[in-house]
Amino acid sequence: MHSAFKILLFASFIAPALAGAATSEISPQTEKPALAMNAYSEEARIRSSLFESIAHRYGFSVIEGRFGGEYNNDQLALKEQNGRTLLLLGLKATGPKGDLQLDQMSMGPFLQFSSEWLSAVIQSLKLSRSQYANAAAIEQARNSKSLDLVVLLFTKGTEDVKFLGITTPE
Repeated sequence: MHSAFKILLFASFIAPALAGAATSEISPQTEKPALAMNAYSEEARIRSSLFESIAHRYGFSVIEGRFGGEYNNDQLALKEQNGRTLLLLGLKATGPKGDLQLDQMSMGPFLQFSSEWLSAVIQSLKLSRSQYANAAAIEQARNSKSLDLVVLLFTKGTEDVKFLGITTPE
C-alpha cells in the first residue's frame, strides 16, 4: 500500500507538468528541417551513384541497403574472383589530410568490417528473401577464410578513386 501511495503521489505531481507540455501549441509557421530523415543530401546521392557505377564497371553486384558511414550512406557490393569473394564497402571519402575513417558505430556499436559488424550485416541480409543469397555468400566466404574486404576510396582534392584492401584483427 505504501509503494502504491508513492506512485500515485508522483503521478499527481508530474501530471500537471505533462499536461502543460502536451497542450502547448505548435505554430504553423514552424520551419521544416532542411534535410528530412529519409532523404539523402545531394552529396550522398552523388556518392551512391559513383559507387554503383564503379562497382558495376568492375563486375560487382550491389547489395541493397545502407551499412553505416557518413550520411549513413555506405553501400556494399559483392564479387567472386579467382576463388575469392570480394566485399566492397563505400564510397568512402578521405579527410582533408588524405585519411580514411571506418564508421565506429555502424550496424550497432560495431566498427565497419569487424567480425561483429560482418555478423550483423549477414544477419540483417538474411531477413530479406532477395538478399539471403548474398548473406550466405558472405558467411560462407568468411567461414572458409576466402573473404577479402575492400574499400572504395575517393580522394578529395585529386578526385582519384581507388580500391583499398582492408585487414582486420580477428
